[in-house]
Amino acid sequence: MNLLKKGGRFRKSLPYLLLAVIVLYTLIYSLTFVGGPSFYGDDTTYLDLAHSVLAGTFQQSQFIFSVRILQFLPISFFYAIFGVSMYTSSAWDILAFSLTVVVAFYLGRELYDERAGLISALLLAFFPMAVELGATVSDDITMMFVTSLAMLLLLMARNRSSKRLYALAGAALVASPLVTPEGGIIIFVALLYLLLEFARKKLDRSAYYLFIGMLAAGGLLVFFNSFTGTNPFVTLTTNSNFYSAVGQKNTIPSTNTDPGFYISAMFPYQLVSIAQSALNGGGLNIFQQLWATYVNNYNTQMGFYFYAFVIAALCVGFRRTKGAYYPLLWFVAGFLYLEFGPMHVSLSPFVYLLSYRLQRFLLLLPVPLVVTIGIALSSVLRTKRKVKRYAAVVAVCLVVVFLIATSVPLNIYQYQTLSYERYDQVVIANYLSTIPNTTSIYRMSGFSNIDSYMQFRNINRIYAYDSIQNCSNIPAGSYVMIPKNMSVFNLDYTPDPQRYCPNWQLVLIPKYPYPLPETITMSNPFGAKLYYIPVNETNSTRGQQAGSQINTTITTTGQALPGELNYFNLTGTGYRNQTTGQVSGFVTVNNVSSVDVSLNRSSANPGETVRINVTFVGEFKWYQNNATIYYLGAPLINVHYFGVELSNQSGTLYDQNNGPWNYFVSQLGEPHQLLYENGSRYLRVSWNITPRANVTGKQIKICGGYFATYQNTTLFGGWGALYNTLSMRQERVVNSTVISIPSSECSYLNVT
Repeated sequence: MNLLKKGGRFRKSLPYLLLAVIVLYTLIYSLTFVGGPSFYGDDTTYLDLAHSVLAGTFQQSQFIFSVRILQFLPISFFYAIFGVSMYTSSAWDILAFSLTVVVAFYLGRELYDERAGLISALLLAFFPMAVELGATVSDDITMMFVTSLAMLLLLMARNRSSKRLYALAGAALVASPLVTPEGGIIIFVALLYLLLEFARKKLDRSAYYLFIGMLAAGGLLVFFNSFTGTNPFVTLTTNSNFYSAVGQKNTIPSTNTDPGFYISAMFPYQLVSIAQSALNGGGLNIFQQLWATYVNNYNTQMGFYFYAFVIAALCVGFRRTKGAYYPLLWFVAGFLYLEFGPMHVSLSPFVYLLSYRLQRFLLLLPVPLVVTIGIALSSVLRTKRKVKRYAAVVAVCLVVVFLIATSVPLNIYQYQTLSYERYDQVVIANYLSTIPNTTSIYRMSGFSNIDSYMQFRNINRIYAYDSIQNCSNIPAGSYVMIPKNMSVFNLDYTPDPQRYCPNWQLVLIPKYPYPLPETITMSNPFGAKLYYIPVNETNSTRGQQAGSQINTTITTTGQALPGELNYFNLTGTGYRNQTTGQVSGFVTVNNVSSVDVSLNRSSANPGETVRINVTFVGEFKWYQNNATIYYLGAPLINVHYFGVELSNQSGTLYDQNNGPWNYFVSQLGEPHQLLYENGSRYLRVSWNITPRANVTGKQIKICGGYFATYQNTTLFGGWGALYNTLSMRQERVVNSTVISIPSSECSYLNVT
């Protein structure tokens, strides 16, 4: 019983036990949903640098990532101790995220009380963007940790007038931009705080040790730079040169000066417009609108945290709550620098280049955000009247539960998206890890994650084929990864390589093994296939044996698989349910069985017009679905794929949308369409071309493939979210509603 009394050991230990539970949850979650390198930042580059440290080839240079030493050096440490894996690739981020939760607790405790610290730590453990990137290789998570640690040390130093803590805070400030340059913003925030404290006469001489710590850390950095590069000030020069050359080669292409960029990211749910709708008589529908907006924005990385921060900031500001000044100054100063601060300034000529904007840079702000909310909620609990205290506890619990409950679906969505995006590369990497180390592997530069998935084993045999003009230029005996829907070998849409290089053998088509979450509508995975190029007809056993794995890798559904399609026919009508964001009331409207391409003449002179007829055979039944909010008044099929190429070369197929088809023809007329035989059996689309003089004596190959769109609708028209949903999930769509018409249906025109 004595332990439960005020001052008892258990009571004193309870906040730290609860903190340990929160941190343990963070670790378990991150390890369970570890993602390794993501596709959202520069993850793979950091892994390559970490590997180069172990290989003894690392050197700092004008390569911008080589000076971010506190991002990749810790990764190389984990590689050296535990080997290369997705876990060790993400270990530094997982550790940094968990430690930031601890920092948030101590900030809340230092500024207000232990309850504020616990609320801050708990909310940070569920903050969507931090949770998403905390299990990857993001430099923004580690930046969040180092900058928050610097601010905690500065606060503790100021409260205790501690020379040692001031020196440590100074060292942490210097360390912040060594993770990523955006971390340097915290130096501005810290100096602004010290300036204000000096004006308020709240500082003593011990504050000078902050600058001693900065000088000491700077000296160590100069020594390290001298040891690992030719320039002792390479960190400063590299960053300065990079950010002053925006738009030039090997740098960021441009700066975003949109003042609403970060605001729209922080407040994604249009609550103001929903409130206005309620005031205009739509009050009964306000919760339905809010729910629909939330569901349709699962890809947001903020949840309702910034809304809660605004309310909390107003509360602690008006009440002048003790301790709130520090996180509010931190948040406001950090946000203003992100919004208006420069990444480059020069005086002659005068240039003030606004900072580059990315949503993930907002990870500079979650710690002061959750600490402000923690202080506000903890202050609510400080009431002495029993009834009010119970009401306050209920209110605080509801706020915390609401923020966490609305964040969990977003966190699940982000993990599922990352898992889906990397699945094909992981499967192919596992397969390639079994082949001899002497076998060459070709990939696009965009497949750079695969090096780490293969534990950087003999990466000298891995080549990028981005500059290779033709698939036949890749040597026999190699394996080649080919993505879908990307420009490969000068083709705007990735073809079946076997059409151009028929000896290639399809080895592996990774197929995501689980039902795709209904919420994933914006994920665009590579959809990669793996091919093997046999050396000759007698030693192609390797490829044939590997090819047998296709049947075990892919579940046959009787419908086309995502990796096999280049063009899609959306053959149904329905509507997008605003509550669920999914397709409802879907009705099949046509089913194409074959396609034929014919010309009105077999040869033509340059300048003469040739008429092409593309006939689709099948059933064309048109319905009006009264339940749909996207109403189909009349059918309209847009034939989006007309291709022309020289038939005597293996090379580029130019289509009407992605040109330059005018290299071969001077005219590509608008298509005209006609349904005939009672409008239900044949669809004919006609168009014209005029050959150019430079193809005289050559043969033009003319192909027709298509996908359908419909009149008066953005839902199925072109490249909307629903188009992505259907086209990437063919095996989930019922009634054969996705059909591929191969581009091999072609005719030939002799130009005389």
